[in-house]
Amino acid sequence: MIPKIIHQSWTNFVGEPDYMPPIFEHFSKLMQEYHPTWEYKLWNADEERELIEKEYPWFLPAYDGYGTKHKPQIESGKMKKADAARIFYLHKYGGIYYDIDTECLKPHDSLLPQVEDFVIGQRGDDPNDPAAYPNSVMLAQKGSAFLEKMFDHLLERKDAKLTVDATGPTMITPAVRENPVKIFPWQYFYAIDWEPKNNRNFNSQARKDAQFRGIAPEHEETKARFPDAYSVTYCTTTWMGEKQWLKESA
Repeated sequence: MIPKIIHQSWTNFVGEPDYMPPIFEHFSKLMQEYHPTWEYKLWNADEERELIEKEYPWFLPAYDGYGTKHKPQIESGKMKKADAARIFYLHKYGGIYYDIDTECLKPHDSLLPQVEDFVIGQRGDDPNDPAAYPNSVMLAQKGSAFLEKMFDHLLERKDAKLTVDATGPTMITPAVRENPVKIFPWQYFYAIDWEPKNNRNFNSQARKDAQFRGIAPEHEETKARFPDAYSVTYCTTTWMGEKQWLKESA
């Protein structure tokens, strides 16, 4: 059974670095309310770099190199660092990683006995999709053997221009296919899909409100709509483009 630790990360790439919009404060609070006996860790960019420097110094040159070869800086640097860091703190401590724009819908205790080393969720119906297995939700044992293999994938792709290819879903998906990884069905974490082609709640008002206006959905309605889901992610892409709700002061 994996440790009862929830990891999330937040550094504002658009507004003030420490400013967390109310929608993410709400989602963070929900995650903790559903897991009152679990440890909760919210990482920031400084803590993530410190972990790499102290525990995985061999990766620091690659980590610091993100954003030095491609522009814009936000797309090619900061988000890559946040993506990569989650691999390392999950390896160091174990537990569950969740993107901050995720709405938790039920306790996750029943999932823990199913994790022998590493578990990820499938997005969409097509396992051959290049981004079938996103890094938005990951469950892992401390010292996971799969995550150690991910270290090599990160190094191999450290110079990729796009975040999605260097440290994101299209980086991790091939590794999932190459290894005996347990995969949870899309209903668990991705009932709201960020790909229009899949046409699964992509155009729902709740998703639009979350992504473009920073407005949290009505929680009980979400739970009723997705009874099989442990969570839903709204893919707010906070590192891309101008979103006024990321800049507004609390």
